[in-house]
Amino acid sequence: MAHVKIYGRRDVWQDRRGSVSDAVHRAVVGAWGLPPEKRFHRFFLLDPDDLVAPRSADYLVIEILCFTGRSREARRALIAAFYAIWAYADAVTILLAAAMSALGWLTFTTAVRAGAGVLLADAAGALVAALITTLLVRRTSVPGFGLISAALLPLVPGLALYNGLLQLIGPSTAQADPAGGASTLLLALGVALAIGAGASLGTFLGRPIVEQLRRIPFPTRRRNGNGHA
Repeated sequence: MAHVKIYGRRDVWQDRRGSVSDAVHRAVVGAWGLPPEKRFHRFFLLDPDDLVAPRSADYLVIEILCFTGRSREARRALIAAFYAIWAYADAVTILLAAAMSALGWLTFTTAVRAGAGVLLADAAGALVAALITTLLVRRTSVPGFGLISAALLPLVPGLALYNGLLQLIGPSTAQADPAGGASTLLLALGVALAIGAGASLGTFLGRPIVEQLRRIPFPTRRRNGNGHA
């Protein structure tokens, strides 16, 4: 079971708790395979002065507490599932986003363990996720671009960008490390370019395969005069 704590402004989320709870539950069930009846959500609705949001009044904080043992792939699959829900995806898209995210991260970690550098591993993870996604969406109504975006989300160097900027300015002027910050930001830029290159190559390689698969005739079931197969 996962315990979920949700923080938000009372004047914004008071009447939307049910829809938020349903969305969070869909993500957890889809990404982690928890039983649908295992729902434990607590809402902490605050006055505007008690929640100073960095963006807008709609800012929402979601904390998920669970037992130890969840793999990194599982945690990143949950991130992708939340992204898909934020994009108003249906249940099938949420499940596929979680699966493709886990596959991309698994490829990344496997490449790192095999001795590949971070940039090459990120490119490999993005390539595999984009390639498999391109093949999967050929016979579904799932939007390929949105699914690839969700799958690549765990590979995005958000933490590296944050750390690089923090190193540049430092907690104080005396503690700033411009050289280290610039190095970290350059690495984050390289990771972003590697992800983009891998995703583009995966899509490029997948499209000809899809075209060849579309030319394969699939047998159709004949029906008798009564309309039954």
